[in-house]
Amino acid sequence: MITSAINNMTHLKILLAIFISINSVLSFGQNPSTSSFSGQIVYQPNNIIGSPSAIDVKSIVTYVKFDEYPKFGGDIQTPRVDKSGEFHFSIPYLGKVHKFQMFYEDAGKKWRWTGGFYQEPGDQIKIKIYAKMDGIDSISFQGEGAEKYNLTNRLNNEMWRNYMKDPLITEIQTIKNLKELKDVLERLIRLTLKHQSKSNNLIENSNLNYDLKKILKYEFADYHSDWVFRLDLLLKKFPQYKDVIRDSYVNNSHMLYIPPTSLSTFAPTYIRTAVAKIKFESRLDSSSAKSDLKYVYDEIKTKFKNDIRDKIIGRLIFASMTGIRSYDQSSDIEKDSIIMDAYQTVTEPHIKETIESRMVVNSKKIGKLFITDFITLDNKKFNIESLSGKVILIDTWFLGCAGCANFHALYEKNIKKKFDTDTNFVYLSINIDKKKDDWIKGIKSNLYTSDKNTNVSTGSLGVGHPFLINYGITGGPFVMIVDRDMKILSIPSLISISTENSGFEKVIEKALMRHSN
Repeated sequence: MITSAINNMTHLKILLAIFISINSVLSFGQNPSTSSFSGQIVYQPNNIIGSPSAIDVKSIVTYVKFDEYPKFGGDIQTPRVDKSGEFHFSIPYLGKVHKFQMFYEDAGKKWRWTGGFYQEPGDQIKIKIYAKMDGIDSISFQGEGAEKYNLTNRLNNEMWRNYMKDPLITEIQTIKNLKELKDVLERLIRLTLKHQSKSNNLIENSNLNYDLKKILKYEFADYHSDWVFRLDLLLKKFPQYKDVIRDSYVNNSHMLYIPPTSLSTFAPTYIRTAVAKIKFESRLDSSSAKSDLKYVYDEIKTKFKNDIRDKIIGRLIFASMTGIRSYDQSSDIEKDSIIMDAYQTVTEPHIKETIESRMVVNSKKIGKLFITDFITLDNKKFNIESLSGKVILIDTWFLGCAGCANFHALYEKNIKKKFDTDTNFVYLSINIDKKKDDWIKGIKSNLYTSDKNTNVSTGSLGVGHPFLINYGITGGPFVMIVDRDMKILSIPSLISISTENSGFEKVIEKALMRHSN
């Protein structure tokens, strides 16, 4: 995401990145003033990453605008850092409170996180960052609005330096039996309550207004989320003791849980972890080790209302690795049904519009296959309709695609032998590289396809080919199974095609059986 770099550095390469995340529209004043930040990264003796005189900044400022949703949302700024470690940046007036995070890159090209903070219009802040060799920097703030920054820094430290560094957090991974499990569960809830109570006291004893106090609790004092994460780890390790873990959750959850309000929409961590909590509850109530998609979706609709509900539903649908496509045990029909219901449920315009765009793409994945031409290795046109009467496995790939190589390896190992000799089955391998040389290199490598497959290419169009545009394909691997009547049977998820027990080969088997009958 950062598109510029600081070049020609002798000992220290440093880049300060400011990520601004816009989470809501609650106004905190009408004064149309920007927020100004200035600071210095200080390198102390005996704790030196590089000396200030070694900083040689050649690049200036990069400013990139991102879509608000469903991507992260906001801006990235890379302020100039001069030879003495000084920098400055400003955040334009937005009429709303929003969160931003600061990172910088040290001499070892390691990104160092200085924390996430909430900005209000008109803040005038001076920052001192004391860089240390152990990677745990110190940071202080002065100026108009500094109290909430220093408080947030203390909350970050309480979570990451005190709670996370407690020996019990590591000990969780080493327990071996039921007796140790029960002991750890009791100590874990005491530890979590202690640190949440301390964080809440820090917030309540501040001079901040009620809304900001509540927002900080959602974002920086929600120890319930991490407690659930630890319980989930234990559940995966000891599924035979599910009842014991469930009892701990049921008996103690109310002491940590922070009920949602309209201010929850300001807390991206609260929104992100809400789905994880419900997935954990689903596994507690199920005989399966996997979460039930319908259960998770219905719980979101029941437990949350209005804006917070819409944001969490959006998270469920669009999160890349934890969203709706990761529920491999759910059918495509069930997923589509939930997406359609979500479209009817949400009221936030941008989320509704994004769900609608997903529905348009999904509608094209139901019914007949989109018919178009591709290019063969000898530069001839290949019309996909020529495969009518066959069961087709369609796969897209490009040179250097690790996921594509992984899928091909699993196919060769587990699936190929089942269908290799069946003349009614065709593996259509679609390369999406623009350069023919890359396509040929990929075939010769045997990493992405086989010369025994039906190999075609999108040619110079790449991902701009009509077939890819029609199905919203922007990369690889994208896998599709089509029956002899050119009807789409299945589009497995990226996660399912990356596992050995994906089960999608059964779809091919059934289609071939229907063909033989």
